[in-house]
Amino acid sequence: MFALRGPGREDRKIGRPHRGGTSDRRPVDRRSAPPAEAPSGDGEAAADPAKETERKARGAGGDAAGSTALRFSARVGLVAKGLLYVLVGYISAHIAATGHSGEQASARGALEMVAATPVGGIALWVALGGLGGLALRELALLVFGARLRVWTTRRVAAVGRSVVYGLLFATVLRVAVGAAATNQDRRSEHLTAQLLSLPYGRVLVALIGLTLVGFGAALAFTMVRRNAYTHDIDFAAMPRRLRPAVVAINIPGNLARLSIVTLAGAFVVRAALVRAPDSTQGLDDTLRTVSQAPAGPLLLGAIAFGLVSYGLYCFCKARWMRP
Repeated sequence: MFALRGPGREDRKIGRPHRGGTSDRRPVDRRSAPPAEAPSGDGEAAADPAKETERKARGAGGDAAGSTALRFSARVGLVAKGLLYVLVGYISAHIAATGHSGEQASARGALEMVAATPVGGIALWVALGGLGGLALRELALLVFGARLRVWTTRRVAAVGRSVVYGLLFATVLRVAVGAAATNQDRRSEHLTAQLLSLPYGRVLVALIGLTLVGFGAALAFTMVRRNAYTHDIDFAAMPRRLRPAVVAINIPGNLARLSIVTLAGAFVVRAALVRAPDSTQGLDDTLRTVSQAPAGPLLLGAIAFGLVSYGLYCFCKARWMRP
């Protein structure tokens, strides 16, 4: 008789079956195993360096946009932008109340008011540096703010803001160096006449006007969109009791901007349809046209209030700038 015994160490080592079961393990000779094959796809190998370069570029752009010096310069630029809106609103309110004004209701007219003050020269150069910082920050967002080669709504908006800040920078520079004053409305008419003289000039002018109208529609969409007033200001850092007031002053500001840009675009489209360059109107002529309409002083007063409100909102953006 033989004594029954359980599986021993030798049985477990060689994978001998025990308790009625079977074992699938087999001794493997690692020396004879084939080496792991390297990936044969050239696209995957080339994609990793491209992704790494993209990641480094976004990181460098984000560091540049978030640097202390550039953020401070952008804050100064937002204060300068807000001051321009407040002054243009003041000039518009004066036109609405009296029917005339010695200053142009435009950025040039507001800057000339600043230049006439005792510290106007210094203020203009400070504003110049701030607007330059704003433009550089928007360019950093444009180039590095989203995935490279991918256009998003934020990058499209950054293009528009970069152009606006660049134009403001050029206007402030001309006033700061004492360049001869030019009438913005006459310049608009001259440029429209040159474009209309081209073979497809009417189409080009009409597209410019429709672009302005589209910008007004985008502003309207922003106003009705959820969380529209939290994308460009750090509401988390703002005292809770101030948040409703900040949102409230932005509403008339956007309404005023929407009205002005839509009217300006409509005038440009009309100039293309009737082939009349003098139908094109700049900011000053647009506001004066509003004042001459039925109930014009009231409408212009409302627009002036909105411009001042948006200027105050720019001050809030400078104080609570989003990181």
